[in-house]
Amino acid sequence: MKSVNPGRPAPVAGEKIPVFLTTGVTYDEKRLTRQIGELLGAALPDLSRQTCVLVKPNLLTGKTAPATTHPLVVKGVVAYLLDGGARVVVGDSPAFGTAEKVARKTGLAAALSGFPVEIVSLGAARKTVLDCGVTIGLSGRALDTELILNLPKLKAHSQFRVTGAVKNLFGCVVGARKALAHYRHGHLSSLFHRMLIEISQLLPDTISVMDAVTVMSGTGPIDGVARDLSFIGASTSPVALDTAVYTALGLSPSDMIIWREARARGIRGSDPKQIVYPFASPEEIDTSGFILPGSLKPVTFHPFRLLKGRLKSLISRFA
Repeated sequence: MKSVNPGRPAPVAGEKIPVFLTTGVTYDEKRLTRQIGELLGAALPDLSRQTCVLVKPNLLTGKTAPATTHPLVVKGVVAYLLDGGARVVVGDSPAFGTAEKVARKTGLAAALSGFPVEIVSLGAARKTVLDCGVTIGLSGRALDTELILNLPKLKAHSQFRVTGAVKNLFGCVVGARKALAHYRHGHLSSLFHRMLIEISQLLPDTISVMDAVTVMSGTGPIDGVARDLSFIGASTSPVALDTAVYTALGLSPSDMIIWREARARGIRGSDPKQIVYPFASPEEIDTSGFILPGSLKPVTFHPFRLLKGRLKSLISRFA
C-alpha cells in the first residue's frame, strides 16, 4: 500500500517546481487510471493513512459535459487516494444547483458509486479577509481539510480567456458569494484576479490534476465547442500548472491578467523559468484545435444578471 503525506516541503528559493504533463490521453478508463496513478505517484509520492482529502472537481453545470471535470478523471484520482489509505470527500460549490445534483447529471455519482466517498456541496462559509482587502466567504470544509486534490477542467472563458487550476479553487467560495464577488469587485479586473490568486495561496496544501483531454474551446465556460487536446497535467503549484498550460497555448502575460498579476506579485511558478518538466513539455502538446475567445466580456456582473443567476440556482435545486 502506498503511503500519503501531504506535508511535502515547499520548494526553496531557486528550486524549480515540477509540472508533470502526460500526452496522448483519452477517456479509456483502464489506461486513464494508470496515467493518473503515474502522475500522482510523481507529484504526491507519500500519503499517510490519516490524511483527510477534499477532491475538488469542476462541477459547474450538469448540462454541458466539456464544462465539468470528466467523471473518470475524478474516479481515477479517488481510487488512487483510497488505495493509499486516505479518507476522501468529493465537493464543490456549483454555480447552479448542488454538487450532488450536478454529480448525478454528469455521471460522476454513478462513477463513484462503488467507493466509500461522500459527494457534498461546499458550505459552512467562513469570513476571510484577503491581503487585497476583499472579504470573502470560504468553505470551512475546504479550509479545515489536510489536502485538496484540485481537479480543474481546462476551458476557454469569455471573461478570463482561459481558466484552469487557480480559477477552479474559486469554487471553494460558498454558493452565491462567488456571484456577489463578481458584482462587487469585477469592475476592478486586476483586483478580482488578485483575489483569485490569494484564495489559491491561502487554502491548505493543494495538488492540482488538470483534465485537458476534451476541453471547452471557443466562447466558454459553458457554451463553447468540445475539442480534444488529449493531455492531463499535475503539480503541487496551481500557478505553475496554469503557467505550463498558458505556455502550451502560446499565450503571454499580456494575454492573461491573472498570469500578469501572479508575475507582478512574484508568485513562484508564474515564471516559466521556475518550472521543470519531468514528463512531457508544453511544446509536445498539440493545441492547434483550441480556439481562444476574441474579445473578453467584463468580469463584473450586472445586478439583473446576479438576480437571474440566483433564481436559476434556486430553481435548479428543486428541478
